[in-house]
Amino acid sequence: MIHEVMGCEYNTDIPVFEVRLPLKLPELKLIMGWERDDDCTADYELSAEQIRAIELAGDLKLPKGLDLFLTTSGGWED
Repeated sequence: MIHEVMGCEYNTDIPVFEVRLPLKLPELKLIMGWERDDDCTADYELSAEQIRAIELAGDLKLPKGLDLFLTTSGGWED
């Protein structure tokens, strides 16, 4: 599976930022509060707390001033 953060300007759905995350499903389940593996099949708007947790876990810096969403594509991880 490919997990990405996508950023849109406020009140639009036109992406202006996208980055692939180096995180696996088990890490994201903890950050996102998912109970089942297939909870990742939807797109999620990220809270400030989730953004900080993803930045720390992935050792990356996400942009400010955008609505950030977690998206997942591809097949299931081994």
